[in-house]
Amino acid sequence: MLYSFRVEKIATADKEIAVAGEAVTVTATPADGFLFKEWKVRVGNTIVENVQANPSTFTMPMEDVVIVATFMIRNDVL
Repeated sequence: MLYSFRVEKIATADKEIAVAGEAVTVTATPADGFLFKEWKVRVGNTIVENVQANPSTFTMPMEDVVIVATFMIRNDVL
């Protein structure tokens, strides 16, 4: 069975739908003046392998997933 996932906040995934157990790679693209901070799973029961890595990977569970990329203002890193 195929399940859907949604990646929000200026991010992309390497596929549009996935089968349970399949690896999905997500990549965030920060806007000018921002840096990628981390991934957050908003809906679904999955774990992003490294929440602070960009890109990163998660394993598709047997349910729909929503993953959000979070960013911080570049000045916060000084």
